Amino acid sequence: NRVKNDIRAGVRSSELGNTVFALDGGASQASSLFESVSSGTHTITVRHTNGCVQTVTVNVTHYDSLSATTQKSDISCYNNTDGVITLTVTGGTGSYTYTVANSTSTSYHEVRPGEIVYSGLGKGQYTINIKDDVIGCEIQRTVVIVEPPVLKAVVHKVVSETCYHSNNGGMEFEITGGRAPYSYELKDPQGNVAKSDTGLASGTVVSVTALAPGSYRLEYKDANGVCTQTDVIDVADAPSIAPTSVELKFNCSTTSTTFTTSYLYVTFPDDAAGKLQSDTVSYSVDGGTTIKPFVSFDGKYGSTGVIEEGSHTLIIYYKGKGSDEVCEELWGETVSVTRYPGLEVHNTTDLREINVVRVSVTGGNVFTRTGIPPYNVSFNDEAPVDGEFKYTLKPTDPTSRVENGRIFKKVLVKAIDANGCESELEIEREYMKSTPPNFFTPNGDGQNDTWDPDMYRSYPNLTADIYDRYGRYITTIKSGEVWDGRYKGKELPSGDYWYIWKTNEEGDEQSYTGNFTLYR
Repeated sequence: NRVKNDIRAGVRSSELGNTVFALDGGASQASSLFESVSSGTHTITVRHTNGCVQTVTVNVTHYDSLSATTQKSDISCYNNTDGVITLTVTGGTGSYTYTVANSTSTSYHEVRPGEIVYSGLGKGQYTINIKDDVIGCEIQRTVVIVEPPVLKAVVHKVVSETCYHSNNGGMEFEITGGRAPYSYELKDPQGNVAKSDTGLASGTVVSVTALAPGSYRLEYKDANGVCTQTDVIDVADAPSIAPTSVELKFNCSTTSTTFTTSYLYVTFPDDAAGKLQSDTVSYSVDGGTTIKPFVSFDGKYGSTGVIEEGSHTLIIYYKGKGSDEVCEELWGETVSVTRYPGLEVHNTTDLREINVVRVSVTGGNVFTRTGIPPYNVSFNDEAPVDGEFKYTLKPTDPTSRVENGRIFKKVLVKAIDANGCESELEIEREYMKSTPPNFFTPNGDGQNDTWDPDMYRSYPNLTADIYDRYGRYITTIKSGEVWDGRYKGKELPSGDYWYIWKTNEEGDEQSYTGNFTLYR
């Protein structure tokens, strides 16, 4: 932009056609305009056709051409508005007006005459118009303020710890955006710097190995040091596969011709729950080459397959998903497995005993503690008296059926052995409402003075044959009769006496035996 000096002489318009003009004694011209006149003092001579001559002195000031230079500072970080444009203007008169195209809010401050600064700029293109306030010359300058991409770390890979306490985790990451080169510090869960570097070029992938599990803080910044970011990267720990307990469990058999099989029930640590899956944990027995998955596994408890009889060792294996390393843990105790025949309950009821159910139990693993029966047996959920596997029917026992006035009760017998195996047997037995008392006291006090074999008169044809301890026949009494403890009119001594109790019902002649005690 060059300053052009022009001089125009002024006369009355009516005289323009009668006047000629000359600059600095030069040739005359009809035009009153002299263009591109150099700076300095000039003389303009005006001649009229009537012979009149007028001379005018004009001083032309020198102005340098209007010029402007720009400097910029781009935006420091993504989404900031801290761009800066510095504009320096020379030439002209030194008095300028500045405007920014398509913007009415962009302000500036003047550092010195001819130098201004626009600050707090966002990204975009800025066109600045500079106008000389005196001579009206104008120029424009266009500046583009650039915003950098967002500074971030791209995590390409995180490697979990492969085996418990192996501290071999790792990660790979790349810093992008902002302005390269970059610097970073990777801090471990305790806040110590695990790794750091500076001057990373764009596209550099950082690999970090031998990391203990935990949460790591990645603190990084770009070249200007203003843009900083912090990310948290978690390195997962490997679960502990050291069992807290290994229990011998049983697939129980309730048939004497088969055997109970055994398996191991493995309990894993609480902190392993949710980290172990059925396809990552397995086992082997006796260090064999055959590694097997658990038959059932819920993340904390695992059941092995059948373990043969004998003494065995157990090894637990873990292989994390995506890992090639297999971790193993030896259970520190030997497991002894014994084979047991099936636990079975047998009905040994003597039909001659009134309202009595008897059973025997075979097989299984018996209890060996002193004073404890070999099996835990219950009759309709009640324990037998004196450890004898015998039960006397009660009115409250469940009724299975009623036929012709006869009541049949149902007794569920359960037997549990030392292994926790359980066997059941359901027995049906007729319930006799009238049962002979097991003692009487013929002493004349009005209480239990006689022995009545059918106090409820349930069996009108009933007979009871009574014998002493030596098998001597004493007497026979019928339903409705009682015995007073005499034999041929003489009182018999205290002691145990036996009876044969017969219903004598047509089509249902049942016979029962039992004993009772006479007290004097």
